[in-house]
Amino acid sequence: MVIIMSLLCQLSPAAGVSDPKLKSAFLLNFTKFVEWPPERFAGMTEPIVFGLIADQTMHQEVSAIVAGRQINGRALLVRTVTGVGDLPMIHILFVSTHEQDRHRVLLERAAQFGVLVVGDDKNCRFHGGSICFMQVGEKLRFEINIDAAERSQLKISAQLQKLAVAVNKGG
Repeated sequence: MVIIMSLLCQLSPAAGVSDPKLKSAFLLNFTKFVEWPPERFAGMTEPIVFGLIADQTMHQEVSAIVAGRQINGRALLVRTVTGVGDLPMIHILFVSTHEQDRHRVLLERAAQFGVLVVGDDKNCRFHGGSICFMQVGEKLRFEINIDAAERSQLKISAQLQKLAVAVNKGG
């Protein structure tokens, strides 16, 4: 698993991989390195649900990459998030750059529901994001906000933390 994430960190849109496709691959792989509180799942086979606030291209890419896959015996599903009422039904929330300001309340409330918030805005970590995409040269990378993850009662593995550009704690 770490090898796959390490390889993803080496890819870039310049290598012929679209930005939404690359982000979708990262999102899929993040699920392998995050531990949710047991109460977030009704049973051992309850699916992991990706909630998206993003454009249609991102929806299509995430849907395509998770189709028919399982992580730890759990199916993967994708749904559109329209408001706070959707938070109890999702495990990962991806919010694209152009949507972060409009959905600030939703981002702040996500921690109450044990949701992993992933964003691609440069200020993502200041708005409740646990994992934030960033461009480093031509490569898509990510940083981790441990405080946000802990507020959501999530554990992000040390393996994933080693692959991050930055791991922020305390502020």
